[in-house]
Amino acid sequence: LRSPQLYLKTTMLFLQVTSLSIALLYFSASLSDATNKRELPLSYDCNPNRGTCYKGDLIAESLADCEKDSLFTTCNPINDYSLSTVVDVPDVSKHGVNCVSKNKPITCGAAGTDTRCVCYKAVDYKKPKETLFNQCRCQYWPDKDVRMNQPSYCTQFDHGGASGVHFYTCCNNCNDDDSSCDGRAYQGGGTTGDDYCAKCGQNSASGSGRITYRFSCGSCNQQSYCQDYCDKRALGITMYTPGLCPAWAGCFRGCCVGSQKRKTRTVVEVEEFCGDFSCQDGENHTTCPTDCCPAYNPEECSPNTCNPECCYEPNCCGLESSSYHDTVVFVPTLLLILTMVFGL
Repeated sequence: LRSPQLYLKTTMLFLQVTSLSIALLYFSASLSDATNKRELPLSYDCNPNRGTCYKGDLIAESLADCEKDSLFTTCNPINDYSLSTVVDVPDVSKHGVNCVSKNKPITCGAAGTDTRCVCYKAVDYKKPKETLFNQCRCQYWPDKDVRMNQPSYCTQFDHGGASGVHFYTCCNNCNDDDSSCDGRAYQGGGTTGDDYCAKCGQNSASGSGRITYRFSCGSCNQQSYCQDYCDKRALGITMYTPGLCPAWAGCFRGCCVGSQKRKTRTVVEVEEFCGDFSCQDGENHTTCPTDCCPAYNPEECSPNTCNPECCYEPNCCGLESSSYHDTVVFVPTLLLILTMVFGL
């Protein structure tokens, strides 16, 4: 006869693995219709005339702006992820509302401007099924972003990997003076998941994540510095599993962006920035949701915890009814339990 302890451990393992499989299958199914990648802006008031716009950024409203062609309904983005901030072209065929250019210095959507009118939508975190705002904006959208071919140009992806729950960043280092880190996936805890990134910062078939941000990050040494910095800061986070925490991805991005404020190829040590796991003076849940949402909305966004993805968006929504919330909390918990019980 087996000992009661061994029987209990075996039963617990079976139930947890079964629950994990069901959760991952349900989560993957919920994303199956989202075939087109969304791209969240890095800036909401960029200036294309000064070269401050990356593909996907929203242009300053004083330079270019859009408005609805109907006063009685709201614009709705084509790829509308119900509990997320979304920027995409309006779904005219379904909702009958389009976004058209306002009379501004830049005519949004005009030939040669590399711009288009989009619908910018977010939900209220207190009432996840209600829209917080829904407006037309002008987005910088060139056919090709030349910066993507520049050394050290990075792209952050989410919902990648076989399980669809990984957050990682790929950087283009193939034409840099030091290309030793080209193809590395930055996702915390070392270099696990390197096969998520292909050469020159491209997303691989194994990664297959959705584009969320683009930014620059210096040399391989700067990228290694930011990885080590965020690894150390993440040690104080509960529910942290490398690759599964959007807070780590936000920290890496913030470190990279902060380091680029000084035009140098040497390593820049950054001190305080949005994404450093600390809500500093001058930051709030709108300007820096990554750090400040836990203080603004502690019920859904716990301090010092690897929170659901929505806690890193300005609306700080709650995801109690979302399959993503259940999965992103359940997976790290299961891994911790298995490690403690079975020494895995």
